[in-house]
Amino acid sequence: MAQFGKALVFFLKYFAEMQRLYERDEDGRTIPEIDSKQNRKEVLGKVDAVGAIASDQIAALLDLCTQDWLKDLKRKTNGVAVFGPERTGAYVRRNWEWSIFVRRPRQRTRDKAREIGIGIYDSSPTVLTPWVWGLGGVAVEPLMIQWLKVADPAAELRRSKEHVNWSGGAVSFSPISIPLDEAVDFELNVDDFVDRTRKALGIITPQFIEKFLELG
Repeated sequence: MAQFGKALVFFLKYFAEMQRLYERDEDGRTIPEIDSKQNRKEVLGKVDAVGAIASDQIAALLDLCTQDWLKDLKRKTNGVAVFGPERTGAYVRRNWEWSIFVRRPRQRTRDKAREIGIGIYDSSPTVLTPWVWGLGGVAVEPLMIQWLKVADPAAELRRSKEHVNWSGGAVSFSPISIPLDEAVDFELNVDDFVDRTRKALGIITPQFIEKFLELG
């Protein structure tokens, strides 16, 4: 039985407070209610430590949620699509977001006209949000929604304008809730969450990928 890491559960449970501790003024990060510079340094050191561990844990969680699904999708689209480069490592730890580019075989590696991703975002820190993005701006969003709904007509899909500061050409899926209220001593079973995430990603079928490749 896999578990959410304690640091990650704590960070998400107190997301607004942890974010506020990372705010900066002209002297660097500060905690206004702590007057002693020594205490401030000590507390900020603990904040940094929790944040670093949580970032490692979200990277491991996103890897757990995506890699089996991606391996299966690659197998089913062999010869039709090439996946990569994959955003991993420092990028995932810094942004709390995993993503991968999709292109046609023999297309330039630098071509980044289509992308699939999943992450935790500031506007909704208690959910994991999967998404796809295609070059073409808002005009391609209805097409992608149409193609995704072939696999699940009941899928709840949102266009970029329904999010804050999302680029045109993005479509998000139904967010996967993180049941933080079920955590005991900041420990939370991850198995059901991973299953729900893989199921959500399942509407990205080989048939969708074929259509997706028509963009850009």
